[in-house]
Amino acid sequence: MRRFNVTGLCVASEDYMVDISGKLKQIMGLIDGGCYFTINRARQYGKTTTLNMIEKRLPKEYSPVSISFEGLGDESFESPQAFCHAFMELVQEALEFTSVSDEYKAGWVDEQAVTFKKLSRHITNMCKYKKLVLMIDEVDRTSNNRVFLHFIGVLRDKFLLRKKGKDQTFHSVILAGVYDINELVIANYFVSIESRSNADKQITGVLQYDVVKDGRFDMELCLRKFAGHCAEIFSEQDHKFLEEHGRLLFLTYLKPLINGQGFYHIESRLTDLRRMDIAVDFGRDQFIIELKLWRGESKHEEAYKQLLGYMESKNAPTGYLLTFDFRKGENKTPRAEWVGFGDKRIFDVVI
Repeated sequence: MRRFNVTGLCVASEDYMVDISGKLKQIMGLIDGGCYFTINRARQYGKTTTLNMIEKRLPKEYSPVSISFEGLGDESFESPQAFCHAFMELVQEALEFTSVSDEYKAGWVDEQAVTFKKLSRHITNMCKYKKLVLMIDEVDRTSNNRVFLHFIGVLRDKFLLRKKGKDQTFHSVILAGVYDINELVIANYFVSIESRSNADKQITGVLQYDVVKDGRFDMELCLRKFAGHCAEIFSEQDHKFLEEHGRLLFLTYLKPLINGQGFYHIESRLTDLRRMDIAVDFGRDQFIIELKLWRGESKHEEAYKQLLGYMESKNAPTGYLLTFDFRKGENKTPRAEWVGFGDKRIFDVVI
């Protein structure tokens, strides 16, 4: 008898499942083309199940290497040497369930591959005569993004060199996790900037403010802390980065705070990126947020009207406006205050 399974891996013979054969066909096309790509969704959306179905559908010409970072401790990400060894062991264990020879499996752990450069050379040697499809689940489990992102950089370099006919590497790579790789890059940038300010906190520590009280999320406090944190650690030289990625930075800041208990979704986004409307659901509460770039006081007044209209459509009494102001000079005035509009209120934050 089949059942509704809402935790862990789903199996077609045991659980009710949505037909994703169309998506699997598209994914197989990417694999056949030797593509490197990501699968990013919130928890319990079927990422692990999808990877399992991909592995079972792979033709015999491919050798699947299906691994997960979920079981790895933080010590595996403390240094390149620790990561290289852990990665090779995971690959070796994954190959136990394939048709490759015992000799080949044993060769995957090279005690001399203690740097990413040596690991790269080792991957080249091991991929010369095998079409390996590397699938990594829970890629965002680690709190130390730098070591992992260095590894991603190695894979990218090898992928590009292969296209030039100058290297051998994994035929295809699939990374699955909650966060987009771009978000991990932004988070890593956050940590790097913070180290310049001599703060000793990691990205997870930075975000662990008391924004959840009695099961309720305090969005005002979240925005105040975000604004204060930006003012503390970012300098003029970071303005170009912030102008391009400020809104993604806020979402990266917000996501670990609501993960597991809430989620956000982008309601609308104009092609010129001047505004972004976000709804955040946490427990029984919903928060309406608009993210904008500063374009002058008149445009800011228009932003109030736009947000009020959005709040009206959601029947929300309160809204939140987060504006990034990248002007230089004395005219720039940060703010964090409530503004009343009849029976509605907007918490207005300008960074």
